[in-house]
Amino acid sequence: MSRSHGSGTGPESTVEFWSANQPGLKWLEAPDHVSVTPEANAAIRSDRYRREAHLEHVAGFGDHAGQTVAEVGCRVGTDGSRFLEDGARYLGVDQSGVAVRTAPGRCARRAWDSRAG
Repeated sequence: MSRSHGSGTGPESTVEFWSANQPGLKWLEAPDHVSVTPEANAAIRSDRYRREAHLEHVAGFGDHAGQTVAEVGCRVGTDGSRFLEDGARYLGVDQSGVAVRTAPGRCARRAWDSRAG
């Protein structure tokens, strides 16, 4: 069953919106800049877990060592980097090109697979 969303609310608009409004983008040097400095990485992480402190418990980052974790809507890889640091394999998927380009750099030297949706 197909529903009409009207002008500006279809899948293309969703991709455009999240590409321009990725959580964590304010910490990047430019909206399409994919390199994240250690300082910016720390700021992104601090901001994320201060605002959403429940994620530490709900995600159980350290509970998945040796397992594969898949995340749909991985954004710029904040949670993915936590899973990787705690020994999980990680698959991050996001429809935003800026997220897909940024997340792997945040997880440098770790097993990372990221694909655009």
